[in-house]
Amino acid sequence: MKRLVLKSFGMRGFAIEVLSLFFILIFSYSLISITSSVAYAPFYIAEAGGGGELLYSSSSTLVYTGLVPSSLYTYLLNVTGGQGISPEVSVPILIDGKAVLARGIEVGRFVKCTDLKVIEGGLNLSNGGALVGERVAEGFKLKVGDQFTALSAMSNRSLTFFVVGIISGSAVSDEVLISIDDARYLRGINDEMLSYIRVCSQSPEVMNAIGEIGNSSQEREGISVPSWLLSLASRFSVSSTLSGYSTRISKNIEEAERVTLIASLSVSVALSSILAFSLSGASISSSSSAIKALRDMGMRKRDVLKSVAVEKSIAFSSSLILSIASYLLMEKMGIIYAYVLEHRIPPSLSWIDAMIYTIAVFSIYIAISLRRAEVILNEI
Repeated sequence: MKRLVLKSFGMRGFAIEVLSLFFILIFSYSLISITSSVAYAPFYIAEAGGGGELLYSSSSTLVYTGLVPSSLYTYLLNVTGGQGISPEVSVPILIDGKAVLARGIEVGRFVKCTDLKVIEGGLNLSNGGALVGERVAEGFKLKVGDQFTALSAMSNRSLTFFVVGIISGSAVSDEVLISIDDARYLRGINDEMLSYIRVCSQSPEVMNAIGEIGNSSQEREGISVPSWLLSLASRFSVSSTLSGYSTRISKNIEEAERVTLIASLSVSVALSSILAFSLSGASISSSSSAIKALRDMGMRKRDVLKSVAVEKSIAFSSSLILSIASYLLMEKMGIIYAYVLEHRIPPSLSWIDAMIYTIAVFSIYIAISLRRAEVILNEI
């Protein structure tokens, strides 16, 4: 009888409640995910969408705008033989007034560290050649053999390139790849500097050399680090990626990422709390007749509140399952992404952050619902 009363008074409201909670959760998960993607974008772009290690200037606001000495790269070459090491120079450029990131590379070393596919043309970057990412080529209507002028956004220099190949890859689909010397010219630096050094090898020699620089110790496992390098090491950071997140990053970037994530979580929780407050009020009000009927049938106040808590828990759990399934589907379909410096950054939802948010919203929703139900019971 009690189930019949609840069913007759609450099934329609229950469905509306589940859908409302679903939209709240899916919006917040998407917001947290996109915010995380934006915070991680400097590393995703610098790493060309891959993992490995990054040696970069910790004093730079963004990974790809900093500078490190070429002598650091030379040291790694001498110690490791250069396996899986890619020196790179990044410079924002303007093509027809639109910003694109140009990446200066040594082709032979870059392709060993990057999941790169040549769609059309070749890989020869000599004499002003450029590899154009497929989305850049599509946006500017470029094809193999075409010419374009790149104006540096960091100096008053420009160069004319001709397209030697169309490429695709995680980050490079949104970039223009040029020779490292051309990138230095556009950046306004000499051959003594690089933007960063990307290391994709996991060999013991490379890892030991990276460890020496990161720990700034002169003697470790038989490798001697020159004093000139130790004096430089304090200005650099070694970034190791684990499941898409940097485990060691420069303080200013780490702080920016932390503040961004906290702000995103706070906004999501605050907005969800406001919506949950309105939703719970409307839901409890629509169920007031059923609550009074249960009380009139002799159910104790504590049992009525328990039934309300169970109903709200079921509604929240149902919407949670729907929202997670929908988010994963949208992620797989590529519907959710961030857009940074003309790069499509894939979603980067931390399920720990999502869990913190979910627990907070669930607790608030249950507490508000029970409080509203208690008010109705006290009026009987």
